[in-house]
Amino acid sequence: MSQQAPAEVPPKLFEKTGIRTELLDEDACKVVARLRRKGHESFLVGGCVRDLLLRRTPKDFDVATSARPRQVKSLFRNCRIIGRRFKLAHLHFEQKILEVSTFRRRPEQDQNEDDEEDLLIRSDNAFGTASEDAHRRDFTINALFLDPESDSIHDYVGGIEDIERGLVRTIGDPLTRIKEDPVRILRAIKFAARLGLSIDDATWTAMLEAAPDLSRSAPPRLLEEVTRLLRSGSALRSFQLLRACGALEVLLPELHKWMVSTPGHKRLAFWRGLEALDSRVRRDADAVTTPVLFAVMLWPLFDDARDDDESTKDADLGQIVEDVLGPILKNLSFSRLESGRLKRILVVQRRFGADITKPEPAVSKRRGRSRTFRPSSFVRQDYFLEALQLFELRCMARDSEWDELDRWSELFAETTGEAPPVRRSPAAEPPKDREPRRETHKDQSGRRGDANGHVRKERPSNHEHGSNKSHGRPSPRGEERGRGHGHDRSRGDGRSRGDDRSRGEDRSRGKRGRKNRRNRDRGPRIEPESSKPLPPLPDVELDPTEIPTYGSVLGDKGSADKIELERSKGKRARKRMKENDEPYVPPPPPEDSGSRSDDEDVFGDW
Repeated sequence: MSQQAPAEVPPKLFEKTGIRTELLDEDACKVVARLRRKGHESFLVGGCVRDLLLRRTPKDFDVATSARPRQVKSLFRNCRIIGRRFKLAHLHFEQKILEVSTFRRRPEQDQNEDDEEDLLIRSDNAFGTASEDAHRRDFTINALFLDPESDSIHDYVGGIEDIERGLVRTIGDPLTRIKEDPVRILRAIKFAARLGLSIDDATWTAMLEAAPDLSRSAPPRLLEEVTRLLRSGSALRSFQLLRACGALEVLLPELHKWMVSTPGHKRLAFWRGLEALDSRVRRDADAVTTPVLFAVMLWPLFDDARDDDESTKDADLGQIVEDVLGPILKNLSFSRLESGRLKRILVVQRRFGADITKPEPAVSKRRGRSRTFRPSSFVRQDYFLEALQLFELRCMARDSEWDELDRWSELFAETTGEAPPVRRSPAAEPPKDREPRRETHKDQSGRRGDANGHVRKERPSNHEHGSNKSHGRPSPRGEERGRGHGHDRSRGDGRSRGDDRSRGEDRSRGKRGRKNRRNRDRGPRIEPESSKPLPPLPDVELDPTEIPTYGSVLGDKGSADKIELERSKGKRARKRMKENDEPYVPPPPPEDSGSRSDDEDVFGDW
């Protein structure tokens, strides 16, 4: 039987907490005040109170109240009720969401004699009082209730003393509480590592015993908690605690097996990578994506497997990363999108060893993609920034290859025109962005120039190719035309794209070569003479709801049958409509009457 909360015990009241009012969220305080005016008990609870007492800035504020979710919704227009198993009220503001939860109690579980050891909570839907809600929570430091109006804290479980001692301790029997929810092992490690606290001895002993029960928890919850450990800025200490309590062997058995069997210098590289990740996250946590977080953690496994294989092709590396990391990501319920990006940025790490100072090869004109590596194309890929971020963390861990990192960052800035993504030190000068395109204009002589008056050299016209004597670089295509030889497709930087070919070689190209040769032999293009402009078309207002037809342009919308014929698509539909149409039958002639009407005088007989 699950441990029940004790009878109603008055809390310890700590007044004048010393928490500065400017650190409190104004909207959260207004929510608490309105709930109290309507006769409901309400407090600020959870991590926000803990962080305020530890002189930290809370990332969010939560409210606990005796009001039911429907009652909260009736008081706030910006309220949305969420949750299927247990209802929560979310108050939506411009840039944040406040969570308002109703007091809960620990539910009673009916267990059979055969399941005496099964304490896992599968239902938590019972409402309760403030005291029962405090005893239901996991750790004492998270069960403090703050009254912002009177600046007092209601402590039911001794959380103030544990904060003063810097201790993480469960509420109630440690083994029972951890077996109720094994994910509390990861939460205890997160609080101890991120807040710089120590874990109570009884709680640590229970964590060692209940670590195998982590396999019974839902994989999405485990993935969420592991992601929080990597993003907390204290991943190094967190994974040390995970390994010490045996949780790493259950969560990531492949990583644990690698750490047991690998030499010491490779394990040191793993810890150095987590240390570099902590430094990067403390600087800007939002800039590090989830694939990069797990790539830093799993890179040593992939690097070790890659060293065992002598092949360096991308296809082989893709198979290696699938064999090594595929089972790990599958057990963590990693999404297909993020799993694919993680594998991609690991495989392309070898590209950063390429020499980008050499000129890039010319683009092949043969059909199919060229297998030649082009750095300018690589930096334009959507995964490049994540791959470069992983390469930066590897450089930080090894304290090497900084020059290569700077060159790739500069190449990205030059190619895309954006700011360099990596800056190791504050620059003395602003970053050199790509020079904007100059606006050109024509002077009185017809030559083009920029806004500063510099005249740009014009390309000689086609009829001047044969006698081009300009001091600038002559057009290769123009020279070949003037001399009557084959053309030379040369680039602007002097690199030739092809060799001179004779007429016989040009014919071997097929129809495309003969057509291009005929176009070249036609000589300069003659512009047509100026002719009288055509009169403007009349403005016709069309109904956007109807399909325009020729008759509608002339002002006749047409019949319904004509519009339906225009709307139908395909020969089969038109053929079916034609078969269903009734044959045309001319109207009968008018009866011959003795007197002729006025219409007959005008139109004659039918």
